[in-house]
Amino acid sequence: MQQFEAFMTKWKTEALIDWDKRFAWHPFTDMREWCAPANEPLVLVEGRGALLRDSRGREYIDGNSSIWTNIHGHNHPHINAAIRRQLDRVAHTSFLGFTNPAAIELARAIVDLFPKDSLSRVFFSDDGSTGIEVSLRIADQYWQLRHSRKHQFTAFKSGYHGDTAGAASLGAAAMFHRGSKDCSRGDRAADSGSGRDAPLAGRHLAGCSGVVRSHRYAAYCRRGHDRFWENGSNVCN
Repeated sequence: MQQFEAFMTKWKTEALIDWDKRFAWHPFTDMREWCAPANEPLVLVEGRGALLRDSRGREYIDGNSSIWTNIHGHNHPHINAAIRRQLDRVAHTSFLGFTNPAAIELARAIVDLFPKDSLSRVFFSDDGSTGIEVSLRIADQYWQLRHSRKHQFTAFKSGYHGDTAGAASLGAAAMFHRGSKDCSRGDRAADSGSGRDAPLAGRHLAGCSGVVRSHRYAAYCRRGHDRFWENGSNVCN
């Protein structure tokens, strides 16, 4: 009991929540509801494996792997050790105009996972949205350099492709379209044969937040990918 009380005292939960409501802006969040006096956000402070612990000592199962980014669990000893080794060398260096051993070795390992004469280079990004954004720009530049008239992207109707400007302009949610008109969009199904006109943009979310029938989704994506490749178009996913 004393250990539990000490844990609660260590984190000044009320002060942290007050500061959060006054100074922080959370993504995809109705801040009026978040900042309402009756709302008490969970202040997460520790994690181990599939469990998270808040500032009051309560534990939770991290059911969506912290938005699908922590598939190996929290405080994994192998990952922690690798991070500490890297921190002892250098925490961060720019990849613009420079390189480093970890990035070089990872790029080679990723290329080796693919069939020969398919993927030849790796462009590193920091999340799914910017990954889609980068692939859109690469595809667009690819066709510009070939003086092609292709200028649209074909996306899955009502799909979520990310929240950066280009990725959001592919989606169907009205909340993303305000001020994001830099990419023209074609909401056409992959089976329509529209790959002659535009690259296909997609983002694999099967199995997240209750998505079901992932095997059907995977098969659908494969048919779409094959159709676009056959028609000489890029696939961004």
